[in-house]
Amino acid sequence: MRKEFTMTKEQCNKLLEACKPVPYMVIGGVAPRSQQENANAAWASLGLELGFDAMSVRPVAGKGMEVFTAEVVQPVEDQLVETYKGYAITVAPAHQREYRFNFCHPDYDGPEDKRCGFATTVQGCRDQIDELEDSLKVTPKYLGSSKAVKLLLGELAQEFLDGIQADDADAQLVAEPLAKHLAMVLLGNDSDYPGIPNWNEPDGGIVPWVAAQLGAEETDPESVLEHLAIGLFGDAGRVAAYAAEEGVTPEQWQWQYEDVLDRYTRLAMGIPEPSEDE
Repeated sequence: MRKEFTMTKEQCNKLLEACKPVPYMVIGGVAPRSQQENANAAWASLGLELGFDAMSVRPVAGKGMEVFTAEVVQPVEDQLVETYKGYAITVAPAHQREYRFNFCHPDYDGPEDKRCGFATTVQGCRDQIDELEDSLKVTPKYLGSSKAVKLLLGELAQEFLDGIQADDADAQLVAEPLAKHLAMVLLGNDSDYPGIPNWNEPDGGIVPWVAAQLGAEETDPESVLEHLAIGLFGDAGRVAAYAAEEGVTPEQWQWQYEDVLDRYTRLAMGIPEPSEDE
């Protein structure tokens, strides 16, 4: 079936850029792709994005170059559309087709790694990749990194444990300022810790997620995330108390402390707890 398509300004500009002449420079014995090959590749990529056969494209009389007709084709699951800044943008699986496209970094390392996602358009994937890469360049304390989040939680938990060592220490007074600091960071209010767009924000996804996971009745963003921090400190304190018991070896308590940090890292990043089968 032939259908009329209309390119966006961004798609049209990308196509024009691909059609520009290329300098002929042989590097490492490999010749560059020709102008025609670049144009064909750009049309093929656009065909995957919009769902048409690139070899069937025809102009529409009286309309600009952004309007054309082509034979409609069904997208092929997981087919590569393009590579953008090292990320592969592919056609989404049928069960996920409402998003249409996925993107993933070749070094993606599982659910805790945020370098993977989806969007309804290829440009949407590019925009998300740009945001992720910009955040990663700012500082190694990016809140989309499980290592950075776990390190942050570990530092605050240790500060809490150190603070309650004194005989007259009040655990609540020690915990409150640390909890407020963690809430501020997780809500994206600390420039040293760039957050995930639409997640580490007062109206982002982190607040309802944490509230639901903890069964918290609070709706105020700061209160919800302070609740997370208090839970972390309480669980860390229980492991520390166990570690202080006579006869308990490091092998018996260290894994428990790591488990506490891992659980709260997943909670802060919106990662579901693994099932018993995993």
